Amino acid sequence: VDTTFVAPGATVNQFSRRSYKNELYFSLFRPKATNAWPGNLKRFGITAKGIEDADNLVAVDANGTFLPTSRSYWSAADDGNTTEAGGAASKLPDFATRKMFTWIGGLTATPANASLDALDTSLLTSSAVSTRLGGDAQRTAALTTAFVDSAVTEQEKLINWIRGSLDGTSNNAAANQRKSMGDPLHSEPVLATFKCDTYTDTTYSACSDEDQSVFIGTNEGMLQSINTKTGVEDFSFIPEDLLKNIRTLKANIETTTDKPRPYGMDNTVSLWINDLNNNGVIYGGKDPASSTPSLLSGLNPGEFIYAYGTMRSGGRNVYALDVTDRAAPKLLWQIKGGSTTGFT
Repeated sequence: VDTTFVAPGATVNQFSRRSYKNELYFSLFRPKATNAWPGNLKRFGITAKGIEDADNLVAVDANGTFLPTSRSYWSAADDGNTTEAGGAASKLPDFATRKMFTWIGGLTATPANASLDALDTSLLTSSAVSTRLGGDAQRTAALTTAFVDSAVTEQEKLINWIRGSLDGTSNNAAANQRKSMGDPLHSEPVLATFKCDTYTDTTYSACSDEDQSVFIGTNEGMLQSINTKTGVEDFSFIPEDLLKNIRTLKANIETTTDKPRPYGMDNTVSLWINDLNNNGVIYGGKDPASSTPSLLSGLNPGEFIYAYGTMRSGGRNVYALDVTDRAAPKLLWQIKGGSTTGFT
């Protein structure tokens, strides 16, 4: 069997919360003898006939295994029982344009609703990190610890590789795109609705085109947000403490008892969706205070979506992200097990 999946995530209809939509999201992975296991996120449908693919055909056999002829949503060709094929992995942006973030705090800085650091080669000369840590020397020391290497050229290769460059160079040609995801071994997909793009009635109570994202954690060390309509990644976040694993994942040697495989954000993401006015979205939507049907605009007052990432086998830390604006997520706070006061 090529594909193993975690429990699927189903979509609650935010405009009729006693019902579900006909969408299923599967976190997939394939065990290997080496450190890096391939993973993916794929979308299917569910009807009275069972699980269906993008062509409205039955997608699984009597044993619950994806049929090789099935085509998941977002995929251009049949991909059902091949973990790496199609799905969100195939829709990853080119590595030069991916929105990837981290937050470099070293041993001293503590985040408080902090803007994240872009995880690209500009990180190595970031004035924001230097200011946060007290100088360029402190930044250099923190990055040396994070990447387990003091050579800037090697740090650049590791950053480029985790962003999706096959050879770790800045060559953004199509042939040098990895287009691969880490394994979501223990991470079930969870979904959030941000807004409705198209209402189908004059009372704004039924939506046919929702702006949603699905969140998963992977053992590449990422907490990822993926658009449910397109399968394209909104952003990904890798904590500072997991940057050290990039070298091991890139080398991808055989796992042994003495050298076990690394784990990362190896757990289901928890979401706090603060929809104060209960209109099903945090941006716009029906104005419940109006006596006649009308729409709000912009971010609704006091509303937000927070994502909480934990590590399970990957460690003891907890990370709280404000993902209300997926173009600019923020780190609300982090708890480092064993070092944050009050947490063991």
